[in-house]
Amino acid sequence: MRSAPQPEPDLPDGLPVWLATFVREALRETETLFENGANQAATARGALTQRLLAAAHTRLDSEIGVNEAANSMGVCEETIRRAVRDGDLPDRRPHSKGRHRIRRGDIEKLATHIGRPYDANADAQDIARLRRAFP
Repeated sequence: MRSAPQPEPDLPDGLPVWLATFVREALRETETLFENGANQAATARGALTQRLLAAAHTRLDSEIGVNEAANSMGVCEETIRRAVRDGDLPDRRPHSKGRHRIRRGDIEKLATHIGRPYDANADAQDIARLRRAFP
């Protein structure tokens, strides 16, 4: 018994490219499992993918301060404040006199636009290099 094809997942805004690629591939593999009659495995994989997406939504929707945002991007705090002033980062503070609050997903999205395009091969090589450095 084959299940209906799953719609494109609601990927959170700011999701790293590598994770979005992983989720899409997992959904394609899940569909293949359904086509081959492995319904129980496909259902389990689908549930796991949904839990992964829920966790990603929760993390990316959380709000952080300027200090943590600067640390996560590897820039100084004034760079983050300037990005808020320029409109590159939405400010989510409750009132205009409060401290800046920034959605973590907006920081991730800005970091990907600032950096070079994602290269899976270079990423894998960096991981392998780090593993060799630490026995």
